[in-house]
Amino acid sequence: FTSTRENSQVKMEETDGIKEEVSVSEVKRKPRNSPSLLINLDHLPLTHEHILKTILLYSDAQTLSTCERVCSTWRWWISSSRIWTEMLAVVRVRARSLAWSIRYCIAGVGDGWMDDMACEFVVHRLEHLSEGAREVAKQGGRVMVRGCAIKTSRIIEDTKTIMGTANYSQLMFDLLKREESQMKIQEQRLPSELRSSLVDWMFDIGGECAFKTETVHQAVGIVDRALSHGLEEDHSPQVLAITALRVAAEFEDGDAPPSLYDMYTDATGDEFTEKEISDIVDHLLRTLQFNWYFPSSHLFISKLSQMTDAKPMTIHLSHYLNDLLLVSGNPGGQFYPASVIASACCAAAQQFLGLDTWQACLVGITGYSVDQLETLIKYITRLHKDARDTENQAVPNKYLEPEFYCVAMLDQEQPLRSKVILDYFNAEKLQHAFSEQNRLFQGTNPA
Repeated sequence: FTSTRENSQVKMEETDGIKEEVSVSEVKRKPRNSPSLLINLDHLPLTHEHILKTILLYSDAQTLSTCERVCSTWRWWISSSRIWTEMLAVVRVRARSLAWSIRYCIAGVGDGWMDDMACEFVVHRLEHLSEGAREVAKQGGRVMVRGCAIKTSRIIEDTKTIMGTANYSQLMFDLLKREESQMKIQEQRLPSELRSSLVDWMFDIGGECAFKTETVHQAVGIVDRALSHGLEEDHSPQVLAITALRVAAEFEDGDAPPSLYDMYTDATGDEFTEKEISDIVDHLLRTLQFNWYFPSSHLFISKLSQMTDAKPMTIHLSHYLNDLLLVSGNPGGQFYPASVIASACCAAAQQFLGLDTWQACLVGITGYSVDQLETLIKYITRLHKDARDTENQAVPNKYLEPEFYCVAMLDQEQPLRSKVILDYFNAEKLQHAFSEQNRLFQGTNPA
């Protein structure tokens, strides 16, 4: 790699099997759009040009990052060229193609992929990063472009690894934890009571529009990140909430109902034109740098339940406790990763039903011990006890439905009612465990 333009007097080219000597000055006169030249040769050794061109076309962003780190000549060239923008375009196409192949050629992936919420998340995440990469390439600086390319390239490689593994559940859970680590800690700007009322209202809207629970969770995440950027100074929290529901619904449910903004208009009297709505959506997404889709605690609960073969009653109760926590907010406004919240909700549900609070297998899957979850478990248990006494009733009313095994009616202090619910849904094992728990409860509370 010592042959630079300055000490190379000739360049060999081969045409029809005959080698010819071509001066460097003649090489420089080639058009700049010539496929044999990637950049101005004044600043780049000829050998480096061919190596980096190959990296761009056939490798990935992580390899390019390694080259940038280990070689000062490459680092100078990379920083002065558009290679990261080109790499972002390459990985964007790869992400979109991989998502398409999984979604529409599922036979080549493996049984059960699209029946797994976590696998569906991966497909959505690939599509999300692909769309975000297009906007970042248009507007982002070099650091943002580089970060987006590396992040997209990494999940592509992780997804391919999972697709090639028969028993992929643990790999998938680890991927979800890596993706949640990309999410920045959000500072809560709204008073806790106002935020609780806002999230409760979002659950009401989600119920009226028949949105998935995951859609509401993603929308709440968007609102929290928007508020941490101070967007409430430009738009009211209700407008941000409706806009977040629209963005999440178009992504998770495929479309948002036209009546979404009508519901807001009916409640507030404010009206928006289509242009105004489009501008608000665009402003929100640009502020979040088109990077808002992350694993939710709802998704983690679904994955944990699948991996441990949890019973429906346990699953519904875990989701109920999780939704209550989403409305109330974390204790003291403290930030907890989604995987920690999900683990604590599952543990609290199992504890309530008289099962082992946190089995050894769950410690192995999540990496969290029961001691690490204890504070959050106690807080969730108090939320459950007081759920029917608060002003925000969207979540309890939702989980009164038989579809969710009426888990909102389960009450530690109403053992007979709880027993009837468990009997009705044929939860014999859980009923036995709950009876033992009730016996202990009555023994400690003679009254």
